[in-house]
Amino acid sequence: MARNTLNDFRWVPIDGQWESGDGGEITFIGGEYDPPAPQEAPPQEANQQQEHPSKFVNGGTIIFGQRFREGRMKMQVEFEQPDHRSRASILLQYDVESKDMLTFDLTGGQLRPAPGVVGFMYKLQLWAAPPLGHAQTQQGSGPALSKVWTPLFQTGIGTNLIAKQRYDLEVVVRGSAVTLLVDDVEIGKHSLAIPSLPGHSCGIFCLDRGRVHFRNISVETTPPKAFVVMQFNTPEFEALFHDVIEPICQSLDLQAYRADFTYMPGLVIEDIKKHIMESRVVIAEITPANPNVYYEVGYADALRKPIILISDRRDGIKPFDVRAYRTIFYENSIGGKNRIENELQAYLQSILEN
Repeated sequence: MARNTLNDFRWVPIDGQWESGDGGEITFIGGEYDPPAPQEAPPQEANQQQEHPSKFVNGGTIIFGQRFREGRMKMQVEFEQPDHRSRASILLQYDVESKDMLTFDLTGGQLRPAPGVVGFMYKLQLWAAPPLGHAQTQQGSGPALSKVWTPLFQTGIGTNLIAKQRYDLEVVVRGSAVTLLVDDVEIGKHSLAIPSLPGHSCGIFCLDRGRVHFRNISVETTPPKAFVVMQFNTPEFEALFHDVIEPICQSLDLQAYRADFTYMPGLVIEDIKKHIMESRVVIAEITPANPNVYYEVGYADALRKPIILISDRRDGIKPFDVRAYRTIFYENSIGGKNRIENELQAYLQSILEN
C-alpha cells in the first residue's frame, strides 16, 4: 500500500485559475461571467443550474501526476461563499484523450433541477457521452456538447452546504466497489458497471463564484485483489493455492484472497459477493463438481469480472461451457506445475495490462 500526499507528486492546471499555498493547499479562484450562446457553452458549464440564467460561474480542472485505479483518495474542501452553483469534486478519473471524468462531488444544488426540487449535496457522477437511447439533455452541437453528466449515486440536501466549513471528502475504490465518506462517515456505496477503473489520471474539479480551498490531499493506492474460488481443506488444492496461485499473484503485486480468509459473523454468501465485487480478477479451480464454485463463477461473470478457470486435465469435459473463459488444464506433475505457473502468469499479466 502506497500513500502519497500532494508534496509527493506534481499537479497541472488544465483549465481555470488556481494558486498554491503553504502545506500543500490549493485554492481555486472562482468568478461569474455572462453565459455564451448555447452552442458555445464549455462542457463543465453545459448542465449548470439556471436559477440565475444571466450568470455562469467559473470552472476549473487540475490533474495530478499520478494514476488511480484502486485505493483511497482524500481531500478537505472549504467554500468561502457557496451558492446553488457551487461544486468541489474529487476527480477519480480523467481521460486526457476523451476528457471523460468520474467525480465525487460536494455541491450546493442540483445541476439540472426539476421545478421545486432541492438539489443533492453529494454525488458520484460520470461526464461522458450518453448511453445509447439516453435522452439528450443539452442544447447545441459539437464534440463537447455530446457529453452529459450521468448521476451514479446521490444523497443529501444541497442547501446544507455551509460557507467556511471544512468538509473531509473520501473515496475508497476496490475493484468495482466504490465507498463514499464525508467527515469519516460513510454516506453511500456504488457498484460500477465495469470490473475496475481504467487507471486514468486523478485530480480536482471545481465550479464556484468565489474561492474554494483544497487541503490535506492524498492518494493511497492498494494492490488489486485476485479472488480465488476453490474447494477448501483438500491437500491437493491447498498445495495448488499456496505453491502456485499465491506466489504468482504476489509476483504481479496481486493480493490472492479466498473466502475462508474471512472469519466473521454474517452470511457467507454476502461476504463472497463483496469480495468478488472488490476483485480485479477471479481465479476458479473447477475440477470438483462443486455447486458453490459454479455459483461464484456465475456471479463474477454477471459483474463482468475477468475470470481464469483452472482444471485437472484428467477430469475431462466440464459440466458447463468454458470456451468463453481463459482456461488452464493442468497435470498433477512437475511438468504440469511449470505449465500452470507459466500460463497463469501470462493470463494475469494480460488482464492487468488491459
